[in-house]
Amino acid sequence: DNDSFPILRSCYDKAKRFIESARRSGGRAFVHCELGMNRSITLCLAYLVEYSRMDLNVALKQILIHRPNILTNDGFKKQLVQF
Repeated sequence: DNDSFPILRSCYDKAKRFIESARRSGGRAFVHCELGMNRSITLCLAYLVEYSRMDLNVALKQILIHRPNILTNDGFKKQLVQF
């Protein structure tokens, strides 16, 4: 559980600008963290919910297709639901 790291508040604005800039220019964004399981996935899910207007569960299912071993951190899950 990592409630002490406010991932969305501290990183999300910069990450969403980066992802959206890549998308608008016709490119792609590579979003990764140390293990590629928690922080990066949380940011990508938040981006999909905000910009694609996806339901969180739909976005999660979409990401699980490409990255099945994700979101093991309960603190990040809580922050994502709060977001």
